[in-house]
Amino acid sequence: MGIRRGTVLGLTGVAGALIERQFGILGTALLNLTGLGPLPAVLSWILGCFAGVVAGDLATGITGQDVSLGRLAGIKKGLIASTVAALGFYLSSNGLVVGLLGGPLHSVPVFTPSSLLLIGSIWVGAVLGDFFDA
Repeated sequence: MGIRRGTVLGLTGVAGALIERQFGILGTALLNLTGLGPLPAVLSWILGCFAGVVAGDLATGITGQDVSLGRLAGIKKGLIASTVAALGFYLSSNGLVVGLLGGPLHSVPVFTPSSLLLIGSIWVGAVLGDFFDA
């Protein structure tokens, strides 16, 4: 429990969200099952984050890293991480964070403040999810 395992879950959550954003695998599967239109970007981001955190929790449980899987293996952690990631997506899309982080991150050309908030919100959500669910 804690920051170390939460960071692993955060990394798998970020990977899941970025893979979903790039390829739309889960959104396409959901579209085929329900027949609804394409998912909005925020739902795709949340779905990818959730799937990544659940997969990370299952992987840490399978590799024997002192994780009790229980009946809801990683689902509560994924829900907490997804909720925080949704808040991060909202804050990054309305421009509030650019004024806050724009100055300090001006010299870092790789990341924008919005992308850092997206990634950071998943990490914070995964750490909180691991902390409260463990």
